[in-house]
Amino acid sequence: MNNGKEHPGGLEYWKKIVILLCVGWVTIWIYRSALAPVYPQIRQSLGGSVSDTALGSISSFYFLGYVVMQIPAGFLVDKIGKKMVLIPGFVMFAIAAFIVARAGSIQMIYFGSLLAGLGCGSFYGSAYSLTAQNIPANKKSFSTAIVNSGSAVGSGFGMILSSFLVAQQGLPWQIMMYISVIMIAFIVVAFYAIIRSNKDDIASQEAYIENKSDYKKNISNEKVSFRTLLAPKMLFTYILYFATCYAYYMIVTWLPNFLATERGFKGTAIGFSSSLVAFALSQVHCFLVSWQISLWIIKFSLLLFWKFQPQQCY
Repeated sequence: MNNGKEHPGGLEYWKKIVILLCVGWVTIWIYRSALAPVYPQIRQSLGGSVSDTALGSISSFYFLGYVVMQIPAGFLVDKIGKKMVLIPGFVMFAIAAFIVARAGSIQMIYFGSLLAGLGCGSFYGSAYSLTAQNIPANKKSFSTAIVNSGSAVGSGFGMILSSFLVAQQGLPWQIMMYISVIMIAFIVVAFYAIIRSNKDDIASQEAYIENKSDYKKNISNEKVSFRTLLAPKMLFTYILYFATCYAYYMIVTWLPNFLATERGFKGTAIGFSSSLVAFALSQVHCFLVSWQISLWIIKFSLLLFWKFQPQQCY
């Protein structure tokens, strides 16, 4: 772990990492949640003959690529460093979002979604490696809450922006993909400017080890056997986490289209109603940071929902 400063009096490196990773999750989740509220518009742009199953498969191809890339990306992070994995991965992500925006068939959208999943798969292992290595132990819970809240915030804003710009304002659904491309481009520049190279990372880690006489002792105490990973408590944790992620991802990808096609929700009401799930999740992280912020977001979310719901829903 390294918590040194880049420049005397400047923002500490670990704080830059926290901000960068939070924005990274926001960007990823804006892309992930942007298409679900505008499935009817996507169907219309493709000629109107695309089935609900075909539209639902867009998310399936994305998550297929995302899952497939997890282990290879983690292996590459250990071999060549976080920076060399993140930058190519997000360049691929930007290209994929552009392909989806320019796609003229559902098959091209599938291809772009798969490519986007592969690109985003580079982020997960790198993000956790960066937080584990650089955030001080006494700041880890606070910082992790901030980083993880980016996924919920991005998901909520992605659905709201998509439903507002496309469903209500009548802009082409591709606008959300172009917004994603621009955001990804900024993130790539930030990765290049902020994250240390693998050489500097190793040198910093070695300096930390030399300054900590009990480092090896701490490492030996942290070793976990394979049998421990299969203990009943751990198995229950895996099942609980799987169920939580399954329910959350299903709601994020299914609920907006369901509200629009089956319940008659119109315009911004689609995004606001669906985003309540994401904002509710973010309350857990925000509570860890500050209960006042959490209470404010709950009140703000409910106010927006009740303001738009009666006007837009029938």
